[in-house]
Amino acid sequence: MDMDPILDRVCADGDAAALAGCRLAGVNSESCSHDLVVFNDAGGEQELMRRGGGAVMVHRVRLDETRPSMLLGCLDVSILRDDRWRLAPFLESVRRRKDGLASACVRDGATAAVLYAQRALQADAVDDASCWQKCAALCLADAALIAGGRRPSSHALDGLRRMQDDAGVAALVAASLDVERATPSLLARMTEAAAGLSAMAGPEAADIVRFRSASMQQDGRLADCYYYLCRVGRDAVSILGGPACDQTAMYASRICLDAVREAAPVRRNATAVREAAGRMLDGLAGR
Repeated sequence: MDMDPILDRVCADGDAAALAGCRLAGVNSESCSHDLVVFNDAGGEQELMRRGGGAVMVHRVRLDETRPSMLLGCLDVSILRDDRWRLAPFLESVRRRKDGLASACVRDGATAAVLYAQRALQADAVDDASCWQKCAALCLADAALIAGGRRPSSHALDGLRRMQDDAGVAALVAASLDVERATPSLLARMTEAAAGLSAMAGPEAADIVRFRSASMQQDGRLADCYYYLCRVGRDAVSILGGPACDQTAMYASRICLDAVREAAPVRRNATAVREAAGRMLDGLAGR
């Protein structure tokens, strides 16, 4: 895809830009967009752009960004435009801190997994407990992927399956999320709930949620779509304050995260996730 017209449109004077994501990594699934990262002084919202038969996802990152999760995502990019020579030194400084950033992200993910699992075990309603338990499993998956040198993405399930996993995290995440429940009718309901939550909380624009979901389903990646929509739900409820923050968000989060109503497996999985995340934190402390 010719990126120059898109760069001219999305880059203000002095902005730098780089290619990232699946296409750069050589994954050419039809459901993978071209990820373009624009670096500037102000940041900004994500934007979906269509060109010809393809789609470009525009992400905006501040050049003074400090969040480890955002910086870690800047490691694997290819510079497309850097007229003021600001991006290259920024990326070099990030690469020098790679190990520290990865450790921070693993610690943050494992800590969040422990906290969400504890909320699941303390929740009165099984629906709410199920939502928190799935949030915990997703945070554990993020931590495990990063610890294994991978990045959370729409191919996270493949990453979990392929990584060296003596602790059994991949199997635990699969059991906790139950991605095999994914069907087109269920994903349709989850997609609209995820789009609604995103409109309220803003982790991704609603049109981006719908586009990603439709693309993955068209490509036959139903389990990946289920995983992605649950991640959207997790990010939204963490911003909104939880599944019980208000009636509308509560209803949407239960659909988006495909909450179950069986208390025993929810409690069992939450306990297992909390223990696995705790072991991960103990391992970090022992380094």
